[in-house]
Amino acid sequence: MAVAEQIARRAGTSFLVAALAAHGLATSDRVFDPKISTIPASVNEAVDKCLDSLPDHERTKVRGLLAALAYARGIGVDDRTWLRFAESLGYLVMSSDLDRLRDSTAADYLLQTSVNDHDGPVTRLFHQALVEDLLAWRGDRRTLDERAVFTVLTAEGWSRASHYVRTHAAEHAVGADRLGELLLEPQYLAIADIDRLMALLPIRPPAALVPPIAVLRRAAVRIRRLPPDRRMATLALTAEHLGFRELRQRFADVFPGRFRPRWAHSLGSPHQQLDGTFDIAWAVAVGRLGHRDAVVAVGRNGQMRIWDDSGQPLASLNTGEGPGLAAMAVGRLGGRDVIATAGSNATVRLWDEEGNPLGDPLHGHTDSITALAIGRLGGRDVLVSASEDRTVRIWDADGQPVGEPLHGHKRWVQTVALGRFGGQDFIASGDSGGNVQVWAADGQPFLQPITTGHERVNVLTMGRLDHTDVIVTGCNFDEQIRFWDRSGRLVGTGTGNRHGRIALALGSVDGREVLVTGDHDAVRLWDRPGRQWGASLKGHTKGAWAVAVGRLNGREVIVSGGGEGTVRIWDNFGDMAGEPMEGHDQPVTTLAVVGQGEEAVLLASDRGMAHRWSADGRPFKSDLRQALPAAVALTSGQVAGQDVIVAASYDGQLTVQDTGGRLVRLPVPTRHREFVDTVAICRDVVVSAAHRDLFIWYADGQSASVSFEGSAHFGLTAMAISHDTIVTVSGRGQMCSWNTAGQRLRVLIQQDHDLANTLAAGTIGGRDVIAFGRGSAVCLLGADGDITVAFDSPSDESIWITKLAVARLDDEDVIVAALSDGRIRVGVPATTDVHTVDLLERPRAIAVVPPNSLYVASDRALIRLDLNLPGGDPGPDRA
Repeated sequence: MAVAEQIARRAGTSFLVAALAAHGLATSDRVFDPKISTIPASVNEAVDKCLDSLPDHERTKVRGLLAALAYARGIGVDDRTWLRFAESLGYLVMSSDLDRLRDSTAADYLLQTSVNDHDGPVTRLFHQALVEDLLAWRGDRRTLDERAVFTVLTAEGWSRASHYVRTHAAEHAVGADRLGELLLEPQYLAIADIDRLMALLPIRPPAALVPPIAVLRRAAVRIRRLPPDRRMATLALTAEHLGFRELRQRFADVFPGRFRPRWAHSLGSPHQQLDGTFDIAWAVAVGRLGHRDAVVAVGRNGQMRIWDDSGQPLASLNTGEGPGLAAMAVGRLGGRDVIATAGSNATVRLWDEEGNPLGDPLHGHTDSITALAIGRLGGRDVLVSASEDRTVRIWDADGQPVGEPLHGHKRWVQTVALGRFGGQDFIASGDSGGNVQVWAADGQPFLQPITTGHERVNVLTMGRLDHTDVIVTGCNFDEQIRFWDRSGRLVGTGTGNRHGRIALALGSVDGREVLVTGDHDAVRLWDRPGRQWGASLKGHTKGAWAVAVGRLNGREVIVSGGGEGTVRIWDNFGDMAGEPMEGHDQPVTTLAVVGQGEEAVLLASDRGMAHRWSADGRPFKSDLRQALPAAVALTSGQVAGQDVIVAASYDGQLTVQDTGGRLVRLPVPTRHREFVDTVAICRDVVVSAAHRDLFIWYADGQSASVSFEGSAHFGLTAMAISHDTIVTVSGRGQMCSWNTAGQRLRVLIQQDHDLANTLAAGTIGGRDVIAFGRGSAVCLLGADGDITVAFDSPSDESIWITKLAVARLDDEDVIVAALSDGRIRVGVPATTDVHTVDLLERPRAIAVVPPNSLYVASDRALIRLDLNLPGGDPGPDRA
């Protein structure tokens, strides 16, 4: 018992030291006196005593093998890699040396062996303390060791890289101070573990690494699961979006695929998009959770997601609030990091860093909770909640109410914030009547209510801006944000939201105090009341509904949540090194092309304006504001022997113009009563389709119309024309055919809710067909009414076809399908080959231009993809 007590006393809390000490004593043939201090008290002493019993030559080899294994990452390395590590450190070892070490009685305390699906049996050191001790023993040689190990790992080339190399090369590169080499090596990026690499990217990279890091951050959410060829194609496209053309070329040359980006417009400011989407990203926060920086976001549907500081998903859960979720906050309460959520059920719920519920919900409010804040008030941690019951409540770290509810608002309380003015803690709250109340730490009103002039105060924030304490208020329904000093005096205004929701946050980015606003168009930064700083940050396709400012792994960032359901991180607030091609200011809604090859003219429309673009992606000098309003539907073709573009505006008006943008006087029927879903041209027949009717007109002035009022076909969503047959699809899943006189020929599909809202007409193998989407499959409808599946698009997610085109590329009939998950798939029916192009944003429109070009509208960007003609085509992919 005395020996055991002495071992435990000397080892302290280290199981490894105790185990090695006990093992040494148990295997020794000497009698031990527990009163003497020869029992090891550290890992170093324990390892030395373990090795002292070995002959000199064997001791050197064992120590070398253990030192080599100290540089292994993850769950360990296979025997071949282990031996190569040891040899790179200068130890001459063989497989037999590994066998003797494993057969030794101390192996159970030194080594841990497991089996993975990629490398078979792998070995690592048993305990992290042993790793640290062996690395400390290497001393000043560690950097040289890391470089030697890194050289060994990369010696066989990236095409032959093992699973261990693909997974851990970046970690070894950081240790060897050679990460920059990897970031500039396309062959490595093709096979790298993107998630691990993202966590290692430098915060302030040198100029040479800015382009690849910007590309990786922007594309990471898309490429992490892609095979090498599609990954590099996506990185090439991303580089083109960001204006890094030399980098685009290098990426595209790694695996010359079937398509290569010729040019692409900008998708907005460089940023990182996080994995996972919501219906609407309703609230976002940046903070510390469980000793690490994290991003938290909630959706309007009650879903909550948590990511770490590199953007890796940590948790996804349902808060139980459903569509009533309205508020979320992150902070510390009683020495622990928490997430708070609340909504229409009038309770506050607390969650830990992994998304597990903490305690019971907090009850007290009698109506929906609209806002939450966590912070310090009067020297203690508090949570503050605002409600439509016209009160503000304060809760302590144990979830108990602090004092009485704060009364004073005469309308619903919409927003609340905690902050400090002049060294004192305050609460500010805004209501639906446009008033702000400021409360001292004891719950007493500090100021007279501030009448802001807003219709209502939907958002407010407190903090410092331009070295001054301010309250900033905003309203979803006006165009101003307003700045107030600590006395309640208006000290500045700025242009806020024009319509929709506005978001506010105060914090520090790029070393300066800023106000961050999110609105229908962009994220904006202000460095003083009324003065915007830097360029607007664009990237959300449906506006920034929530913003937060904080730090992630040492870098100052802005996090925003969008109306389209994505969460994005911004950390580049200065000048970009690239030269992106500017495209539309808003998402493109429709696209048409006239002409072929380099003479092609593109007409694209967003919700604000129609633009003409040349085949090289450059705008014509004059836009079409006068000739053509923003179009909801476009098509091109020939009418009466003349190339024309037919456009339908949001008010149902049809306009015809030639390729130069000049209006063409052709007979046009009475305008539709609502916006037009689609228009099509075939052999001097123009057809336009709206929700409730169909117009058909001819170059000779004849016309016909069909009304769907009261019929099963009411709610038309798609239309196409092939020769003398028009095919339509309704929102109820019915597909019908019509002649050009407006007479219905037959019901092709009676009711199928998997039918996509898109059709395309063309010729495949010499026969006229209509292509349509059914779920994720592309189907063909022949002239005889038979239906066949051209190709499917299997995926782990629920996806559907959004756009279709039937055309010829490189003298082959092709079907081009745009998918809701951001892919373009090009099927070649003659060979059954299918090729995939991965985009960063969902494709909104597609157009094929013979002989070899495919144009895509993806969010606000137009993209030209050209066929890679002979040489280098890797063949079709499988997914």
